[in-house]
Amino acid sequence: MAPSRAAEILGNGLQIRASDTVPFALWSPAPASWHTRREPLPPWLPTT
Repeated sequence: MAPSRAAEILGNGLQIRASDTVPFALWSPAPASWHTRREPLPPWLPTT
């Protein structure tokens, strides 16, 4: 399974349950490099 697909599945489920008070890095399935890239983030990432 492609990492992006696995992250999409995990991200969709986590978005529903994750609270805004939970640090994003603790539950994010995305690689750390995605948080610092200048490229657009995947659409399933929360935009808080």
